[in-house]
Amino acid sequence: MILFRHWLLRQAISANKCAPAYIFLTFFSLQCHKPEHRLVRINTRSPYKFMNSAHSRFGFHFIFALGLVFLVASANAQTSTAYMTEPSFSPDRKEIAFVSGGDIWAVPSEGGSAHLLVSHQATESRPMYSPDGTRLAFVSNRTGGGDIYVLDLRSGALSRITFDDMNDILDGWSRDGKWLYFSSSSRDINYSDIYRVPSSGGTPMQVSADRYTAEYFAAPSPDGSSIAFSARGIANGQWWRKGRSHLDESEIWLKKGEAYEKLSARGAKQLWPMWHPSGQRLFFMSDRSGHENIWVQNIG
Repeated sequence: MILFRHWLLRQAISANKCAPAYIFLTFFSLQCHKPEHRLVRINTRSPYKFMNSAHSRFGFHFIFALGLVFLVASANAQTSTAYMTEPSFSPDRKEIAFVSGGDIWAVPSEGGSAHLLVSHQATESRPMYSPDGTRLAFVSNRTGGGDIYVLDLRSGALSRITFDDMNDILDGWSRDGKWLYFSSSSRDINYSDIYRVPSSGGTPMQVSADRYTAEYFAAPSPDGSSIAFSARGIANGQWWRKGRSHLDESEIWLKKGEAYEKLSARGAKQLWPMWHPSGQRLFFMSDRSGHENIWVQNIG
């Protein structure tokens, strides 16, 4: 039994992801031998309190196993690989902004050393360059649920653009850089609507706000005359790598003026509309074929 316990302990120290399991297995194996049932006096304020020596050994073994768990967890944390998400190309394609560790970084698109653009104890997300490349819009929860901020890349000045109680999801810039489009449920009941706000700050204005219908992932056309977006379903809040739920099923819509046009029927996940620079074609993701692929549809 002693040799077996020692072998388990060596496995606990040398293992990686399963080390906590090995450690607790070792801990419980230490309790398998028959304890000696004798009373020993412990140093307390009362001279007449006693405890079983087996209990004493149990407490020591528990503390020892717990210490090993924290030791291995700390070692794993030090060797973990940093994640990098939400890449965004600058308009000249020379730089990529991305999120890592809740901060926003930038790196040359040809490779090189990354440098910090936005660092805060809060979480930053969804960096997007302005069309002229002089500003960077992003979302930060430093003030609560999540608001939109704009960083002037030349001066370093930071401006808060929205002041909502709910999370605002940045969707993109207008082609002229005057507007920021975003979706938010701040004025609907558990469903998101689409808004736009001046990129210099001001009052957000509703673009599409169908009551009790989720509208999100807005994409203004290059000429600014229409807007494409996803509607219905809850695919903006959850994602299945393979397969889908009926709750994920969504549609692609086009709004021009006050007229709405459905571009894709329901029955699949259909998300992230993206315009061709000519404004004559619209790309989007759909799993209508059974797998997530990029589709294109002619407009006009």
